[in-house]
Amino acid sequence: MSRPLLFKTPKALQAKIDEYFAVCDAGEKVTELSKRGDLVTYIKPVPYTIEGLALHLQCDPQTIRNYRKKEGYFGIISHARVKIFNSWVKQGLTGSFNPKIVALCLAANAEGYNVRQEVDHKVSSVEEILSRLTGPGHQAQLEHQADDVTDGEVIE
Repeated sequence: MSRPLLFKTPKALQAKIDEYFAVCDAGEKVTELSKRGDLVTYIKPVPYTIEGLALHLQCDPQTIRNYRKKEGYFGIISHARVKIFNSWVKQGLTGSFNPKIVALCLAANAEGYNVRQEVDHKVSSVEEILSRLTGPGHQAQLEHQADDVTDGEVIE
């Protein structure tokens, strides 16, 4: 038996998601001590996050992912995720966010982003390399000459 839905309709979920983005866009009032020792109050932007959305919806991030699987909710959750990831990319590109942190967050949360580089290493022997460079016939000639050479002797 599954748990009852937190949001009975897609419209109810959309309203709460819109509310979350509006709260973030309004920012939060912050008071800090300036370098001169004065109290400075300003509005600090609140970045969009999946975790922040989950807190606002009073659920966990997995619940948000689960809603994507429910009929009628997929588009709403997908759009919210894209809006969050787009915000990260834009702020990473403009310097508002650390681009390296943005890349890590996207790799961990968004499909299609990856920070790993896969490198295929192949170790070749000297003989294999010579064979590729000179061809198989020349390789046999080099081996024959090498048998007749003593250490330190120059082959011409």
